[in-house]
Amino acid sequence: MCWNKNIKFKKTKIFSWLNGKGHFQGIFWTICASFFSNMCDLSVRLVSNAIPPMQITFFRLFFGTLILLPLILFKGKAIFRIQNKRWHLFRIIIGFGAMFCWIYGAGRTTLPSATIMSFVCPIFVLPLAYLFLKES
Repeated sequence: MCWNKNIKFKKTKIFSWLNGKGHFQGIFWTICASFFSNMCDLSVRLVSNAIPPMQITFFRLFFGTLILLPLILFKGKAIFRIQNKRWHLFRIIIGFGAMFCWIYGAGRTTLPSATIMSFVCPIFVLPLAYLFLKES
């Protein structure tokens, strides 16, 4: 059963502001993403001497799934409909490998070097997305 039929949200200013569109919302969500990304890198750096990178990757994905679980339950079974299962499986494997490589590298290098690499990634991702994925 889908939960969204039973849940009613109050129309408050904060709730409508967070769901709105505009420059300030984009700035807010970008700052939040940067903060939590840096906290993730910092926590990886702190525990990388005691825990292997594969276990850190597993727990990162596990707790990320737990955080998304209320949204998954709210949306119901429709969220699991996948049109192209092979490409989705390929995306999962590539995403896991990329996260493992990032965690391995963040655990082995200094935190400023990891931050610089995170800032350089979009420089490579955008042209490659244009070439391989035909993004405009």
